[in-house]
Amino acid sequence: MRASLRLGYAELGAQEQRALRRLALMDLPDFAAWVAAPLLGITPEEAEEAVERLVDCHFVEVVRTDETGRTRYRIHDLAREYARERGLADEARDERHAAILRLVDRWREMARTAAARGAGGASRLLPAAGAGGAGALGDEPIAWFAAEQGCLLAAVTHCAEHGLFEAARELAAALMAASAALYNEFEAWSRSHEVALAAVRRGGDVEGEAWLLHGLGRLRLEQDRFDEAHAFFAAALRLFEERDIRLGRAQALAGMGSARREQARFDEALTLLESARALYREPEDGAATAYVLYGVGSVYRDQGRHQEAWDTLARAHRLYVAAGDRHGEALALRGLGLCHRARGDLPAAERLLRQALDLFEETGDAFGVVYAEQALAKVELRRGRTAPARARLDRCLEVTRERRDLFGEALVLRTRGEWHLAVHDEGSAIEDLRGALGLWEKLELPQWRARTLRDLGTAELRRGAARTGRALREEALRLFRALGCREADEER
Repeated sequence: MRASLRLGYAELGAQEQRALRRLALMDLPDFAAWVAAPLLGITPEEAEEAVERLVDCHFVEVVRTDETGRTRYRIHDLAREYARERGLADEARDERHAAILRLVDRWREMARTAAARGAGGASRLLPAAGAGGAGALGDEPIAWFAAEQGCLLAAVTHCAEHGLFEAARELAAALMAASAALYNEFEAWSRSHEVALAAVRRGGDVEGEAWLLHGLGRLRLEQDRFDEAHAFFAAALRLFEERDIRLGRAQALAGMGSARREQARFDEALTLLESARALYREPEDGAATAYVLYGVGSVYRDQGRHQEAWDTLARAHRLYVAAGDRHGEALALRGLGLCHRARGDLPAAERLLRQALDLFEETGDAFGVVYAEQALAKVELRRGRTAPARARLDRCLEVTRERRDLFGEALVLRTRGEWHLAVHDEGSAIEDLRGALGLWEKLELPQWRARTLRDLGTAELRRGAARTGRALREEALRLFRALGCREADEER
């Protein structure tokens, strides 16, 4: 076989030989022809011709059409091994690394463009770049992430194993955005960070270790594993402080604060979030400051500090708008709508929530749409419009289950339980509320557990189980008081 491969290789032109050698450097599961362009420093058209010539000579095979409509290729296994041998023998290490770094830069540019044009979950995890990669993406950024995810993961592994630590970290960050764009497909995010983390620790790259720990914290936050998220962020913070990396410190503190906010540990959350806020600089850190302010405003709202919540969330909204962050803008509008709803101004709440929903729909953010629709359904329910509220909730429940979003599923189930109470169907209310309660207990979220216990108590009282109903409502009130939630005053 080696003799046969040697003869076939000798018949290739110099361009095709270089293409084969460099395409074989990484164990890419498959690839689009354009990747040969940065590897060789040639135009995409020349790259297409080189790859097709390799197909004609039976070194490369066509394997599929990817999600973007492009042809995907794969090098035959033995041909890859032979080409890798030739690459190691015929090209200097610096040449090989330079070729790989050109491709990494191209992937990064395209990933940033895809994140900016894709769903809000992706854009918040990967800062936007210019439009340089737009042409290669086609019209579907999410499809690009789906097509390239396997290549990105293979490239992280290769870069980590060959000492290209910064490239490994940057590709791992691109996989964070890919995981968000593809809705809770977290395996590539986790694997890429673990591979890169082991490599940077071997190489003594402390800053790289800090950023990868931070990335794992964000992963756990997305997975609603809040104690683990806090632990990763805290580990990252120690390393950022050791190296005096301002933005890293700020982001780690913001992550820790976000985890504690979700757990209703309000005083701790506010301390962490305000510490992060003090490290940011405006206007260059406008969107990051807005993220922190959104967290602070949400805490104020949960504590019943309504005017402070409104003022803080309004400022977050202005900063998101100034930064051109449409996902953040929609998020802040939803938060402001919830402020109106908490104070009982339902028409104003509905107006803002519809604006948030429109923005989430325009940006293709399925999770944002679910959370805006759930909040809007609750307003519609309180305004007596039960039919549209139920239709929204059923749509939301389908999406949360499809996307494996446990928090969202619990939220929608609880709201649907409230819907059943509104139409005097206590049996169905109890069924949905108990489903929500089980999920809150699994996620270890005491504030949401208390809210659901209160509703369960109401349902039990209405169907005549007075002792059970009172006990459930008393347990909810004890939790509200212990946590310092606004519901403690509302119940009194």
